Amino acid sequence: IKNSDSYKDWLVFTAPDYEYNEEFPKGQIFLQSVPKDEQVAKGQEVKFKVSLGSKNVPVPDYFGVTEKDYTAQLTAAGIKFDIVKQQDVGFSSGYVIKASKQPGENIDVSVGEVLTVYVCENTNSLSFSY
Repeated sequence: IKNSDSYKDWLVFTAPDYEYNEEFPKGQIFLQSVPKDEQVAKGQEVKFKVSLGSKNVPVPDYFGVTEKDYTAQLTAAGIKFDIVKQQDVGFSSGYVIKASKQPGENIDVSVGEVLTVYVCENTNSLSFSY
């Protein structure tokens, strides 16, 4: 809207306020300072509130997913995370073993809740006892 040829010489848009909102998807304007159908004067200032989406984001499934792909999913969802490397002969190196929350459980991104992601990092040699 700010760069629209229809409005750029007519209205003044201030930087929007961003808020978590359970009703509107991320990036959608959900409130404006000028009511719908109200006449505006040239140079009038318009303020907006833009949705950050829900503050409760479901943890994506990690079964069979590499660290690189999973962290990309978390970043896209706005979920903060820590990576913990550990050995596990049941998984290939570089794959997610588990997380501090189960897939589908919600994580509150509004308070900066951090998901711990455990990634397999097996060494090249294994020792066996007989």
